[in-house]
Amino acid sequence: MNKLKLSILLLIIITNKNISLSQNNKYDVAPNNPSFYFGIGTGLNVNTGLMGIKLGTRLNEFSLIEASAGIGSWGNKIGLGIVLNAKNSTSWCPVISISRATGLDKFSNNLEVKNSLGITNNRDVDVTLNPATLFNISMQRQWVRPKGNRIVLELGYSILFAGSEYSVILNQGEKLSDLSEKVMNTLKPGGIMIGFTYNFAIK
Repeated sequence: MNKLKLSILLLIIITNKNISLSQNNKYDVAPNNPSFYFGIGTGLNVNTGLMGIKLGTRLNEFSLIEASAGIGSWGNKIGLGIVLNAKNSTSWCPVISISRATGLDKFSNNLEVKNSLGITNNRDVDVTLNPATLFNISMQRQWVRPKGNRIVLELGYSILFAGSEYSVILNQGEKLSDLSEKVMNTLKPGGIMIGFTYNFAIK
């Protein structure tokens, strides 16, 4: 019984020690909040697009304004959002943002088309993608490094607010096949957001 009590006491001491070390760990707490951030990001349906940059400026101790620009599946992409609970330690940060996919004007794309007889073939067709506006709700999981750099995993949902129509120039009697329609709809912005950004702190 005495050995059991001693084991429990040692376990409590070790646990408290580990908690104390974790709270004072230099790798998840920055000494202060940097004023500006420059980030490089990638992801699906995020404001940086498939690849882009992000600039952040601090409003106060717990919030940031972030502006983004990048290249996406529907042309270039720009975004603006507010990040809450962005303190100087590892945390979950709610984000509300809007973004704009600029679309593309009359570019050539290889798609499957169907003629009036129902025969399909692949050929290059001229496609125009109209701009799209999106409203985004997400959560950032930030890991703060000793110098204040933010490693961010972002998860959320992007809601198509307006736009994203497309048009194709086809010969008389032709139309896109069902497969091509699915491809074009898959490329449209909006849906589940998954992204990763590394933000360099600028004092």
